[in-house]
Amino acid sequence: MKTPESHTTVGDADSSGLREQSAMIKKEARRLGFDDCGIARAEELVEDAVHLRDWLDHHYHADMRYMARHAEKRTDPTKLVEGARSVISVILNYYPAKTQSDPGVPVLSKYAYGNDYHAVVRNKLERLLHYIVATRFWDNVPSQGFITLQGNNS
Repeated sequence: MKTPESHTTVGDADSSGLREQSAMIKKEARRLGFDDCGIARAEELVEDAVHLRDWLDHHYHADMRYMARHAEKRTDPTKLVEGARSVISVILNYYPAKTQSDPGVPVLSKYAYGNDYHAVVRNKLERLLHYIVATRFWDNVPSQGFITLQGNNS
């Protein structure tokens, strides 16, 4: 994911400094075990908002009622975190290397094999946040709520 030249963040780093900071954050995310990391401008995702509204209107979310709560925040990060200028997105594949070998036992979903992926991802994100704050990429940014997990049922 490319960071636009004109994109600035808290501290208004020049574009070469911004690219260097972005590269360092991405490198740290991979060091922490994320499969990839991208940084984009925080802005409303207009097309995604239309698709989400249609999806919710058709009740495709079934009993996942949390998906309908604060729907506008799911497609506009500036409404989720006031003053947000950038969104850091990470990917983590939690597909297990091993599968069940005993055909006589009930079949478990593959995501249930290891540790709760919510806790695994949250721990890695907290460590990434610590790195960002410790390296002072952003000054005056409250750590509370800085990194918000999609799917945290809020």
